[in-house]
Amino acid sequence: MRTNLHPKFAISIAVALSLVISTAQGEDVVTFASWMATFDFTAFPGADLSPTGDADGDGIANAVEFVIGNLPNQTKVENLPTLTRVTNPNVGGTVLVGNYLKFSYRRSDASDDAADISLDVAYSRTDLAGPWSIAGVGEDGVELDDTPNPEIPGVDVAVYIPLRSDTKFFARLQVTVP
Repeated sequence: MRTNLHPKFAISIAVALSLVISTAQGEDVVTFASWMATFDFTAFPGADLSPTGDADGDGIANAVEFVIGNLPNQTKVENLPTLTRVTNPNVGGTVLVGNYLKFSYRRSDASDDAADISLDVAYSRTDLAGPWSIAGVGEDGVELDDTPNPEIPGVDVAVYIPLRSDTKFFARLQVTVP
């Protein structure tokens, strides 16, 4: 049985009642591995092509380059996440009262469509050793705003985390490829 639910995806139900999601009209599903396979790494012999590796030696893990729209075979340090302190930010037409830390990053459409990648913004109010909390929208006053960015193509994401009496604050983009 094949039912088209979306022009990009089709669902097949097997006899064993497992759910298999596949693309319609033979389109390829984007994965981290398929994205990496589109690049030439001959300039980087022996490069670590794993998600946690850094094929081009620029200090940015391959999986993070996938998310932020960088190229894993070009030694460029750009599009890195930023952290700034803001007061009374306007998020989607709503003014958030108080002081917030704004964690901004780019999310490429390719990584958003990927079947095998997940990401979180994590923060610590103590130090780099943690404990780390996941910035969940609506939890602990966390808010999110995203704006289309045709340059990568993708979106610019801003996560707003309220400040308390914090004297220290750390945030990071956690990218996971199983």
